[in-house]
Amino acid sequence: MLNSLNAKQKEAVLHTAGPLMIVAGAGSGKTRVLTTRIKYLLSEKNIFPERILAVTFTNKAAREMEERIGMRLPWIGTFHRVCGKFLRRHIQLLPGYSANYVIYDDNDQTALIKNISKELGLDQDKRLAPPKVLSLIGQAKNKMLSPQDYARLAEYDLQLSVAQLYQKYQAALHQNNAVDFDDMLLLTIEICQKNPDLLRRYQEQFEYILVDEYQDTNRAQYTLINLLAAQHRNLCVVGDSDQNIYSWRGADITNILNFEQDYPEAKIVLLEQNYRSTDCILSAANAVIKNNSLRKEKNLWTDKTGGDKCGFILTNSETEEAQYVADTIEQLRATYGSLNKFAVFYRVNAQSRVFEDAFNKRRIPYRLIGGTRFYARKEVKDILAYLRLIVNTQDTVSLRRIINLPTRGIGDKTLAQYEQLAAQTGLALFDALGAEHTELSSRSAQSVRAFQKLIKDWQALTLPLPELIETVIVKSGYRDMLTNSSDDADLERLDNIFELVSIARENINSSLPEFLEQISLLTDADTVKAEGDAVTLMSIHSAKGLEFPVVFLTGLEESILPHFRSLHDPAQLEEERRLCYVAITRAQEKLFLSAARIRSQAGETRCNETSRFVGEIPSELLDRQATDAHLFGQVASLESFVRHARPATQSNIPAYQVGDRIRHSKWGEGQVRKVFGSGEEQALDIQFERVRKSLLVKYAQLQKI
Repeated sequence: MLNSLNAKQKEAVLHTAGPLMIVAGAGSGKTRVLTTRIKYLLSEKNIFPERILAVTFTNKAAREMEERIGMRLPWIGTFHRVCGKFLRRHIQLLPGYSANYVIYDDNDQTALIKNISKELGLDQDKRLAPPKVLSLIGQAKNKMLSPQDYARLAEYDLQLSVAQLYQKYQAALHQNNAVDFDDMLLLTIEICQKNPDLLRRYQEQFEYILVDEYQDTNRAQYTLINLLAAQHRNLCVVGDSDQNIYSWRGADITNILNFEQDYPEAKIVLLEQNYRSTDCILSAANAVIKNNSLRKEKNLWTDKTGGDKCGFILTNSETEEAQYVADTIEQLRATYGSLNKFAVFYRVNAQSRVFEDAFNKRRIPYRLIGGTRFYARKEVKDILAYLRLIVNTQDTVSLRRIINLPTRGIGDKTLAQYEQLAAQTGLALFDALGAEHTELSSRSAQSVRAFQKLIKDWQALTLPLPELIETVIVKSGYRDMLTNSSDDADLERLDNIFELVSIARENINSSLPEFLEQISLLTDADTVKAEGDAVTLMSIHSAKGLEFPVVFLTGLEESILPHFRSLHDPAQLEEERRLCYVAITRAQEKLFLSAARIRSQAGETRCNETSRFVGEIPSELLDRQATDAHLFGQVASLESFVRHARPATQSNIPAYQVGDRIRHSKWGEGQVRKVFGSGEEQALDIQFERVRKSLLVKYAQLQKI
């Protein structure tokens, strides 16, 4: 099994005593090393499968590893999947929880926060929009701060309000026998810390622990892994500090940078041979990333010599950028034979629109990663809410969602009266539905009791999973509601909900709670269907772990990549550079870089400078002239573009000069640093207090001071 490995890869596989850090550069074969290491432990060291804990970054990676190993491992999967298995066994050790808990996704969390905000009278405060609140709560949980910890540290009004919401939110989750994704780790840690004998049992069981993408672990993940590895210390972490791109969701780069401090006896193995990309692409990636200071030094190399230079084009607008990408794909399509070999990357999902428009006009099929996932569609979530209520009647979020869907005559007023009754009697809301309520009409009370009986009847069924789901779809009235609808789109929605039955048949041996948990833990990468010949459109964050023969890295402009929020923060700027590095190293054979001189974004038209990351790539690695001349002749600078794009017209727009002080409604006061063109076509480079912007005067609504 070692014959296919290079010397460094063999070294990583054969070191089985003590801690090991594998610094695995992009495309260096880390999955091969991890799977071979596990196979070696199983066959040569005679380690039982249940004594190996292997944590992956995605479900897809776990499946790929099991396929390569050739067997199912009981403890392989993402942190959430591993913690989910642990919690199903042990969550009842925490008061108020039972093994039939449900996992709330983003939509469920949002519904819960909205309800709590309304109860507290905070729902009119625009600063407390549910996504913002949930982001702040998530950040607190990533730092392992309880609601009490957060309230103690809160200083200004926003934090004090979030502290209120956090406390109520956590209490509501507990009352609903529900957890969010962050809780899955935090509750696992809490159980381990409160039950030393149980912790020792798992410490003894997991003789070997392997963690992939260690650079992307957060504090809770770091804490859990080090708890479990404390006895045997056979911890193997694999990662690359140059690919840490998830700090916004709690990933802490210091976990990998400080590994040698945590484990002074650790062996370090560098995997620097790249098997993915050509030498030109790798040289460009190395040239960019070497400008970062927070990294483990390494230099990727490959024996795939003779590759093309990286194309670079500066287009006039984002529309022309999309046209260029579409034109190039059409030119190369015959050479590569399949559109599946092409990918278009961008920094933010909103950038996809112009590419979708360009591809639709040319009838180029594409798949969009990051759009509405199958399991996030309303009709699918409705049926899943029924199924979750069958499993856990304490789940009030699911109950509120479907108690009157299809319409049963149970309006908001009726539900509010039962909620009040539940609060007065101490009953769970579902249980309160069966109680007598004198203020309700007999018809409303009958509808409520009929709904409760429907759920209880389904709980008593012993049908196979696919038949149970089909029964819910039919007996709930949901099928008839869509069938009898005059909206043609409802026929597609009907297909979607019956697709759940097909999925259940593929998981015929799963119980309903297991089926729901599997769905809850799926990510975008897990739900992308590979069939069909299509170009892939995706954000750079979604591209992590993937590779394509031809890659277009678009929007390489200051304020786009790097993002404007990072321009004055050295740590965030380094992460943006790592993001660029990740994007470049997804390309196997051809890499095309592009930027636009003028871009419409978030309702504004801006002139952006070309990204500093392009400037960090040596000119001999870039093919600039061919692309610029191909589309736009001699128009090569922002100044010449502004002067030649359209004839200037007379207007009341004031003339600006370098040094002028101006005021903008969003960014405040600033000073003009550069001036391009005149009249309506005049563009200004302006330094505001916290950000630097390039704006077209005719659109920017500036005021001279």
